[in-house]
Amino acid sequence: MRLVLFFVLAALNSIFAVKIPQIPQGVLIPQVNPRFFDSVPKVSISSDSNYLNVVAVTRVPTPPGILYYGNLEPNKRARYRFYSREVSQDPTQFTTVHNFSFALNSHKWTSLEYPSYDVSNLSHEGGVISLRVVFYNSESQEHEQMDWEIRYRKNSDGTRVLEAAVDSGPFLDMHRPDHAVLSLNFRETATARLSIAKSPCTTYQGKILSGIKVEAEFFNLEPETSYCAKAEILNSDGSYFLHETWKFETLSFEPKPLRFVVMGDSRSANGGGEHNVQGLNQKAIEKFFNLAYRSGARFVVFPGDLIDGYTSDLERLKLSFRTFHRASGHHRHEMPLFAGMGNHESFVHRFPAPKGGPKPWKGSNFTLPQTSPYVEEVFAQELVSPRNGPEPEADGLPPYIENVYSFIMNGVGFVMLNSNYWYCSDPETLGGNLEGYIMDKQLAWLNQTVKEMHKHEKVRHILYFIHEPIFPNSVHQADSMWFNGGLPEKNGGIDRSYVITRRNEILKALSSSPKSRAVFHGHEHNYSKTLIPANEEMGVTHPLWQIVSGGLGSPYYAQLKDVPWANQVKVFNWSENFIVLDSDETSIRLEAFDGYGNSIDTQDLMVTE
Repeated sequence: MRLVLFFVLAALNSIFAVKIPQIPQGVLIPQVNPRFFDSVPKVSISSDSNYLNVVAVTRVPTPPGILYYGNLEPNKRARYRFYSREVSQDPTQFTTVHNFSFALNSHKWTSLEYPSYDVSNLSHEGGVISLRVVFYNSESQEHEQMDWEIRYRKNSDGTRVLEAAVDSGPFLDMHRPDHAVLSLNFRETATARLSIAKSPCTTYQGKILSGIKVEAEFFNLEPETSYCAKAEILNSDGSYFLHETWKFETLSFEPKPLRFVVMGDSRSANGGGEHNVQGLNQKAIEKFFNLAYRSGARFVVFPGDLIDGYTSDLERLKLSFRTFHRASGHHRHEMPLFAGMGNHESFVHRFPAPKGGPKPWKGSNFTLPQTSPYVEEVFAQELVSPRNGPEPEADGLPPYIENVYSFIMNGVGFVMLNSNYWYCSDPETLGGNLEGYIMDKQLAWLNQTVKEMHKHEKVRHILYFIHEPIFPNSVHQADSMWFNGGLPEKNGGIDRSYVITRRNEILKALSSSPKSRAVFHGHEHNYSKTLIPANEEMGVTHPLWQIVSGGLGSPYYAQLKDVPWANQVKVFNWSENFIVLDSDETSIRLEAFDGYGNSIDTQDLMVTE
């Protein structure tokens, strides 16, 4: 069946030009979406080494809070936290500086070294303690929490010394079947030794690195081979603490069976508590990454909106990414993550629209990208992704490195695009780039990448990942790659037909190879499946599927049926969801599940009807 109506589009001769936004002086709105916690709470050990002291500083005066503490479950493949004790504050306090203290001495029943609770053998040599602080935010009227870990070493004389603790990780990333990256995040500069060994794991090759984030890259691995990995942390006495050992298996250059998961949009949701932790739905992230791991997925592809973003607070932005890592990291030492940028991965200036000036399309404020650093640079610092993207659109503009990329595993080609590059709310007025718009150099890179994958003798299927849907089916028909058809009367008087022109060029590139099977999106907080049939007017040569999976805990959206392609929407489900895909040399199938493991859809992606 052919799509009608929205295929009838006016041609546009001019394409979006590069224009550097200028920030008005003296009118910036300060602290857009600021952080609640000043930083990760500070920890110290008392002079007699018998007590752990915690100081949490909040940006908002709060009533008394609670500190929870406990163990990591020992000797498990997933490092889940358990909280067995709590400390309350003086109920008369109402402040921004919050002090807590609890016993480490094994003679105190509140201590985790107390024999009845010492499941991690802390009384012998020390170890890792899990911490959580919870406060009531009187401004937002919600509870705020932060989870983190500390580590102490116990000397032969019984004294305790704080040592470097891992903030998140270890993580495994594999961009080729013969390549691996091991990484760790710390809160302060520390030294780690990251090592791997081919099974049976008797001889390790390791790299010693120092920093807040350490990455060890290993090349010339053997495909389809079992390896052991090891993460060790340097102590202040020169010894190494064994943080974790685990196993992983490399993938194949050949077209062989592969299972992987696609999911997106884990930014904060309503519901309080763990549904909104530093700008993300921690509860949903933990749940869905566990479901992905239990499904047998070899890796996760996540096309954007990991966090809330839209902040002018760089520390808030970084803290949100680190919270995502802690929430998703239980299995990422075995199950790599390939992430892309969504509209919520944003670091912005915001200022009020001038009186009598043009009306912005999204309310009474203008939003411009911050440049020190660009959010694309922060994204590359916080995640580990392939580094084969295009050059920036112009000198001095954000890099595409590690936010636009491609890779091939087991005969499947994966292409991650960035539809939120250099985002500005009103680029026609201010400069910058429009949400959902793919600029020229990224489009040229896409065309070249599709050609190369089409010619690649080992590639059997090509999949694409873009945060904003090509054909939105819910609240985002006012943006994405549609903007209500680009009509001036629905875009604050601005003619955005150029959006439709560029969207068609994107579709032409995606559909140019018969190996192309589907394009995956987030952005809309639901699951939907839409058929994109061949269409000469739009340049769609080969039909393919549009799959939206934006259900990783963000607030759900209903279907809007007043779009011209509504009859091509085969399935719509508003529940939380993720997708499991199975491919081999001759087939590729998906099955979508809700948050309770119930199947909500299946599709053979080779069948386009």
